[in-house]
Amino acid sequence: MLLAFLVMDIQHNPEWAHELADQIEQVKSGRLPGWERIGNAYRLEVSDNRALLEDLVDDSSPVQMITLADLCKALEAWIERFKL
Repeated sequence: MLLAFLVMDIQHNPEWAHELADQIEQVKSGRLPGWERIGNAYRLEVSDNRALLEDLVDDSSPVQMITLADLCKALEAWIERFKL
């Protein structure tokens, strides 16, 4: 689901990728208590040590919990892979 979120909602858009990275950092550092992004196909909710990813297209798909560490690793790899 995380890969699908990156493909569908972040795409190859440097602005979106770096905004996401910045918002995650703001939450991790405590400058923001949480953050939410509603995209094309997914809703991402970031809190102090985890992220929830909800499929907005498939109602039968369960919400996925992702650690912030895993979300950051995936996003960093995405940015590096596409030179965003």
